[in-house]
Amino acid sequence: MAPRLVASFELDGEQVPAAECDWQLIAPCGCVSGLTVVDHGDLFLGTEEQAWREFEPLARDRKRLIAKGYTLAIGRCSDGVAAFGRKCTHKGVNP
Repeated sequence: MAPRLVASFELDGEQVPAAECDWQLIAPCGCVSGLTVVDHGDLFLGTEEQAWREFEPLARDRKRLIAKGYTLAIGRCSDGVAAFGRKCTHKGVNP
């Protein structure tokens, strides 16, 4: 059997296959306001910069979100989906 490359990320001290990871767009309030998987098959988002470009293709839009306090975090898909499904309860915040 031929060797194959399997990308992974270290999350909480554990190696997690990239196929089980996503990039989470975190609103200034701390809630997850967007998700994208790391491995799209034909597209691999291995860096934060690549993920930002996937969320916001235009540099001015990325800069606007960052200036508002949005961040990206890599995590497990299962955690991201659960967090994304929660309703934001923060007053005066529009994620």
